[in-house]
Amino acid sequence: MSNPEVILMAAPRFIPLAFLALTTALSAQQPSPGIGLGISMDVTNSNGGRPVRIRVPLRISRHVLLEPGFGFLLSSLRNQSVTNGNISQSSTSSVHLWDWSLAAYYLVPAGDRLRAYVGPRIALQHFSDDETLTTTGLPPIPFSIKRGDKLLSGVVGAEFFVLPRFTLGGEISLTYIDVGDVDVQPSPGPIGVFLGTVDHGQVFGTSGEITFRWYFGGRK
Repeated sequence: MSNPEVILMAAPRFIPLAFLALTTALSAQQPSPGIGLGISMDVTNSNGGRPVRIRVPLRISRHVLLEPGFGFLLSSLRNQSVTNGNISQSSTSSVHLWDWSLAAYYLVPAGDRLRAYVGPRIALQHFSDDETLTTTGLPPIPFSIKRGDKLLSGVVGAEFFVLPRFTLGGEISLTYIDVGDVDVQPSPGPIGVFLGTVDHGQVFGTSGEITFRWYFGGRK
């Protein structure tokens, strides 16, 4: 049997072994990419509830972490006021707030079990509020408010590995909000419908979140 034939017959066994040896050598030289799953809660906003964010941290190198996320807030509110002694007015509302976000963080190791991170986060946010206004002697008036916002944040945070794969952390963000136009249906809606809402404009603000993350690849 000639040498080329021997090589071809041995290739099916040699290639997997060579690939395994190569990947083992590369993994020994640098941290392997990892994926995780996390959740965070806004601890600075208690108006009608605290937004919750589902996170998917994707560690693509030793110092770079990408983190897509989905945030949401669901709440039901009821307000009641009495005027002129015998005329009451009440409203019930169902608020839905959700956003899609993407963050890019630069990781800074601060010890064996602690690391800090800093970077930008962008998000598209949708707000909707379905309300019913009830006044004594008048039929109920249902209406809805919808708005879409764009957010850009600068984030600084840190996380501590309580377990090899589980972290507890916190972060502070400075956020610029491009507030979208308010859509009221039916238009123009009842008097006072714009109270508590902001028509198109810009808002700056800060917020803080506590984070919980589970890394399937550990803290390599």
